[in-house]
Amino acid sequence: MQRLLLARTLFILIVGALIGCSQDDPIAIPEDYALLEKKENFKDSLYEATFSKAYKELLDKKEFKVVAALLAKKGKALDYYLKYDSIYLKQSVQFIDEHNTSISANQNKKISYFIGSQYEFDRNYAESKKWLLAAIASSENPERDTIVGTSHKILSSIYRVTTDLETAQYHAFKALAVFEANKDLRNMSSIQYNICRISTAMNDDVSTLKSLDKMIYYGKAAKDTTNISLAYLMNAFHFMNNDATFKNVIKYSDSLDHYVSSWSDPVPTYAFNNAVIKTYVHLFNKDFEAAEEEALKADALKNPASNNDSYQIDNLNLKLSFDKNGTYDKETFEKMIAASTRNRDYSRAKSVLDNQISIEEKEKVYDKAFLYLKKSNVMRDSIWNLELKSKIYEFEKKYETAKKEQQIISQENTLLQRNSIIAVLALGLLAAGFGFTIYNNLRKKRMLEKEFQLQENYTNKLLENIEQERSRIAGDLHDSVNHKLLLLSNKAKQGQNLSVDEFSQLIAQVRSISHNLHPAMFEKVGLERSIDELVLQIMETTPLKITTQLAYAKELKTAQELQIYRIIEEALNNILKHSKATHAFIKLVSTEATLEVKIKDNGEGFDAVKIKDKEANFGLLNIEQRAKAIKGIFNISSSKNGTELGLTLKT
Repeated sequence: MQRLLLARTLFILIVGALIGCSQDDPIAIPEDYALLEKKENFKDSLYEATFSKAYKELLDKKEFKVVAALLAKKGKALDYYLKYDSIYLKQSVQFIDEHNTSISANQNKKISYFIGSQYEFDRNYAESKKWLLAAIASSENPERDTIVGTSHKILSSIYRVTTDLETAQYHAFKALAVFEANKDLRNMSSIQYNICRISTAMNDDVSTLKSLDKMIYYGKAAKDTTNISLAYLMNAFHFMNNDATFKNVIKYSDSLDHYVSSWSDPVPTYAFNNAVIKTYVHLFNKDFEAAEEEALKADALKNPASNNDSYQIDNLNLKLSFDKNGTYDKETFEKMIAASTRNRDYSRAKSVLDNQISIEEKEKVYDKAFLYLKKSNVMRDSIWNLELKSKIYEFEKKYETAKKEQQIISQENTLLQRNSIIAVLALGLLAAGFGFTIYNNLRKKRMLEKEFQLQENYTNKLLENIEQERSRIAGDLHDSVNHKLLLLSNKAKQGQNLSVDEFSQLIAQVRSISHNLHPAMFEKVGLERSIDELVLQIMETTPLKITTQLAYAKELKTAQELQIYRIIEEALNNILKHSKATHAFIKLVSTEATLEVKIKDNGEGFDAVKIKDKEANFGLLNIEQRAKAIKGIFNISSSKNGTELGLTLKT
């Protein structure tokens, strides 16, 4: 229950970190859309209509950097108000896919972060991780970049939820390092929340309480009442289920109430949980009148859209009814058992069932008592299973500590007595198993760091190529088109006749430059004809012979088709530059389920494994990144007889 209760609260901290430390690109928003400047205006009834109008008009005008700035501002507002917006998510992904080269690297990074955050709200963890890692990889200064730190923070939450606790810990400490480098006390406080949750999952109470203490310490240093309140809230729930330690709940409840009561505009989540905890405190003190009054406050403050809030209120009313009257309301009782099972709150379910068993026995309704006893035993078994998993993890952790101590002893003692040989061999086998686990985790971390480095190299090379391409286009325009226009202009001024051939040559030059930027009439003629034109152009200007097998029946979106076209174009360019091939073959075949693309040549070939580790192979990296962008599976094989590139994606 505690895990579900505080899941949303975490995102307040995530958003706060981003808003507090991130700076927007200095791009002016048109006055007509000034409403979109501040995140607080998100609640305005005109906000959505204004954003939709601005997005469409500015996109039509091709003012891509301003559109990117608007997407970043709305993403910040959605994060702040903990909102998932499927339309915004779709717009952002499509915008990045189609216009990422037209905006700054910083804007790419920000929008990638907000896409990752939105996917996390939707619990699409695979997509969220992909976009957050892209945001991290595109940062020029990942050690001090707040967006990188916040991305690591979300990743730590995702891996914790998916029970990969070691990776969750890795990202949490990565985030902490960024915040410490920036001396960002607010985020240093908030990341302790993640560390606390991970420690709790690891059954490490000592680390859990230490994290909460640090959260309060840094929160007070930053004068951040939100983080301080969350820490008190976590402490209160930590001691809630134990009568022996309930006095700690009273202490933390008083502290939490002090902060929440002092807010002029309390955060609803905190006000609700404060009322819930105060109700339990009143019940502990047998003050039923005050408990009923506080429970009504909690019910009024709950989020109607939150199943967890409703579960807490039902739980509260059930306990209030039982403590006051010694019996349960039947409808609320059945509802609570079902909800407790669904939320894996087995201890609460068993407690409620055991109380009901006692009630039925007193009334001599033994058939119902027996029924509830069976249900209670199911809950007991579920609790045992959870405890067993925790104990196994605890013993593994203790063994790792013992293993290190044994290694020290082994260095100091070179001779062992004969009667300890069997024990040492057994320990050695176990150590080998744990050693492999440690090695495997280190390997995963190195692979992740390598992936970050490759992504960074690709991004740098992409930006360099963009600048080179811009320079080439500028040169083409200046040396050919501009020069030709000056000649025609001088002829016209001198009254000389202008021939049709001269204009035809000029049009051909402009068309050639334009085709390099975007295939002519791509949207109208489609993918198949564009490939035919590309092949024809190459065979007219080079000795390479190309055959095709095109059976493109089920059409994709234009953005996806353009990426496929670029992949084929890049592959042919690589063949012309490097392979010394005389023949090439292109296959594009679609079915109802898949699209298959193959590009083969009879060139010299290369070592496909080694070349992937080289920075110079930008062409292959470009193909691989484009394949990922459309969720395709890319593969490559090469030998002395030639090379084959393959791409498969679902249609």
